[in-house]
Amino acid sequence: MSLKKLVGCFVFFMLAMTWVMSGEAHAQVKSTPIIPEVNILRGDFEQVRYMKGFKNPLKSEGRFLVSKSDGVVWQGIKPFPSRILIRNSGAIVNLDQPKAKAGKNTKKPNAAMSKIMLAMLSGNETEMAKHFVIQRTEASGMWTLQLQPKGGMARVFSRVEVRGDRYIHRVVMEEKSGDKTELSFTAVTEVPNTLSAEELKYFQ
Repeated sequence: MSLKKLVGCFVFFMLAMTWVMSGEAHAQVKSTPIIPEVNILRGDFEQVRYMKGFKNPLKSEGRFLVSKSDGVVWQGIKPFPSRILIRNSGAIVNLDQPKAKAGKNTKKPNAAMSKIMLAMLSGNETEMAKHFVIQRTEASGMWTLQLQPKGGMARVFSRVEVRGDRYIHRVVMEEKSGDKTELSFTAVTEVPNTLSAEELKYFQ
């Protein structure tokens, strides 16, 4: 698989990951928030992608940065470096090619995915409560969500499971095609709660 295709695969599945957080009803979202609402969030991610036709899974890892007012930055470290900005508008920008024209994902599902990504990581559950029916269980301070896809999501996913405590730690997405994506999040923090000078440059 070419580097360009790997980048495209990485972007798509990091976007698709954001579909997995939703609520059963607006009242439940308000009374039992799943994740805190934050302005700044940082952490590490690891993605393992199992695809039909590939003997070995595709693995990637890196760091993410959320600015509720600006967007999300995914910084890939392995297997190759990459920096991708998803703005609140839904535009995707390759930060390693700053002169390239930003792509505006005005067509669904891309625009919806990018907005839900920001909503999930910043804790905007009202925006998230749209795409799945949720069954939640809790044990020892951890919660598990079994999500039943509905609407357009039912044509893509067969099963989605999300686990976490204060933050999301693991996501498993099984697709109708037989492909599967596993995402793990570690070292998630809200501190510091302001962007550094270097981080501000991402959103300019």
